Amino acid sequence: MSEKQTILTLKLDGQDVKLHLVRSTTRTGIRRSLMIYSALDENEKAIKDGVPVDKEEFTVKRRIYPDCICGTESAEGMDFPLTLAQLMDLPEEFVDDWASAIYKLNPHWNAVAKPTEEATKKKEKS
Repeated sequence: MSEKQTILTLKLDGQDVKLHLVRSTTRTGIRRSLMIYSALDENEKAIKDGVPVDKEEFTVKRRIYPDCICGTESAEGMDFPLTLAQLMDLPEEFVDDWASAIYKLNPHWNAVAKPTEEATKKKEKS
């Protein structure tokens, strides 16, 4: 595998799941952005309409779900692509490991990443 892709093998209920993860292209980046914008629009509409918002679901739908879905080309050992509900029902450790591997290939997607020493130095110079 090249630095543009990797196979991640995780255990899910004692079974191997192989996830074929990929570095983002412009197309997958736009697709991810559209998923995020859709989640934001739905949340804004719900608030405007006075509908209670499930904060946990919104957070996953806005951040983790688009990253895992758009950063994964295929999967063996589980359904793919997953629905939001299916992803939310997965064990937290499984999703954390999956998302971490996605962020290694696509660090610019990680909204909560700690700044690197180099990025901090660049910011201090400006």
